Amino acid sequence: MPLLDEMLAALPADAPVREARVGPFLTVVAITGSTLVNRTLGDLLRLCPRDAYVVVLGPSTPLSPVWFDYGVQAVSGTVVADEDLVLRQVSQGAVFRQVRGVRLLTLLADRG
Repeated sequence: MPLLDEMLAALPADAPVREARVGPFLTVVAITGSTLVNRTLGDLLRLCPRDAYVVVLGPSTPLSPVWFDYGVQAVSGTVVADEDLVLRQVSQGAVFRQVRGVRLLTLLADRG
C-alpha cells in the first residue's frame, strides 16, 4: 500500500494507533471513513486479524470496490440523490442526520 505507507510515514512516532494492540479474537472490525483524513487507516487495517470481517463505514466513506483489495469486506457510505436539496440543507447548517436527499449504500465484497 504505497500511498498508505507514505501517509503513515508522516505520522509522529508517538501517534496513538502505533501503540494499539488488537487481539486475534476479533471477528468483526468496524473502521470509520474518517480514518482516511486522520491518517490512521493503514495502521488500523494492518492490525486487523486476517480472518476478521472488516467494514469501513460512515457518510464520508468513498464507495469504491478498491477497498476490497485491502482486506475490507463491506463499505458503507452515502450517495447524494437530490443535489439541490442537499446543497440547500447543508448551506443552512443541517447536520448529517437532518439531511434528506441522500441514500445510504453498502458495497459487499464477492465472497466467492
